[in-house]
Amino acid sequence: PFDGEDEWLIGTLVHASEQGLFVELPRPDQEGRSTGFVPIRESILRPEELQVGAELKVRILQPTWRSDHKLYLSMRAAQSDGKVKSGKPDLDAFLQLPKATWLRAVVKRTTSSGAFLSLRHPTSAKHATAFVHISLMAVEKIED
Repeated sequence: PFDGEDEWLIGTLVHASEQGLFVELPRPDQEGRSTGFVPIRESILRPEELQVGAELKVRILQPTWRSDHKLYLSMRAAQSDGKVKSGKPDLDAFLQLPKATWLRAVVKRTTSSGAFLSLRHPTSAKHATAFVHISLMAVEKIED
């Protein structure tokens, strides 16, 4: 078996999806390879930034096999308290806006379930990325 959460391994990207990355790792016994899954929240890169065959540095989050026989992996470093560094942006300025506030946004990418937007805070230099589900989108174009 693999040693665990503190060991960094080099794997090969075999598939990238909106849910995460599938990575092949050499087995410690040198017989074959194992497939692991990096959920998108554990990735430091977006799937569209990667190409199949890319080498990725990963660590094992759960040293045991998941029910689907894949290792659960992360590309994020653990903090000294065992928690994963969030890497999340500071959204406080956005959360303090009134709920009815309209924001300017640029569509960065669309999917079958919605769109990823780049937002700029109306009164500060803060930026954020957001996802709008297709069910919440207007059919017609909205203009100022």
